[in-house]
Amino acid sequence: MEWFIKKNSTLPKLKVKVMKDGRSDFHKQYSELSGSTIFFSMIDAETSIPRISTKDAQVTSEIDENGLTQYYLEFQFTKQNTKKEGRYIGEFMIKNSDGVIFLPLTDKLYINVIESFGLDESNFVDNYNIDYSCCGDNVRPDKLAKFLSTQNEMKLVTNQGFSATTKYIITLNT
Repeated sequence: MEWFIKKNSTLPKLKVKVMKDGRSDFHKQYSELSGSTIFFSMIDAETSIPRISTKDAQVTSEIDENGLTQYYLEFQFTKQNTKKEGRYIGEFMIKNSDGVIFLPLTDKLYINVIESFGLDESNFVDNYNIDYSCCGDNVRPDKLAKFLSTQNEMKLVTNQGFSATTKYIITLNT
């Protein structure tokens, strides 16, 4: 099973359905599962170094279209958990009076932390400065407008002079 989350993201929650496969004892009632302690671990698939080690997870339930109760194990990631891109193996551990069971049983759960296209490392200064980590100094909209007005290939369209509420539309001259 493959699951993807972006770097530095906390959503979506990892949600794994508890399967009633006949080989395991997961036809137990929710009260028995809710009385269990649920943990989640995530191990680097390449180096086998744990990224997350036995952190608390939750059991949830939903009623399906047939009126049957389906049980899920969920884990909420933190930004620290998804800070490093890579491929990981995830597993849930259910500990109760019967012992310890690791899920998933049939397939490995691969968690892929992939590149984020946001400005994750940027700091908010104010509405007039844009701090692009790629571009060195802060870029002010009025300076950007002045620069764009000198370019032959671009045309800056505004409905008034520069102010905090001015909306800029940049079009290519054709």
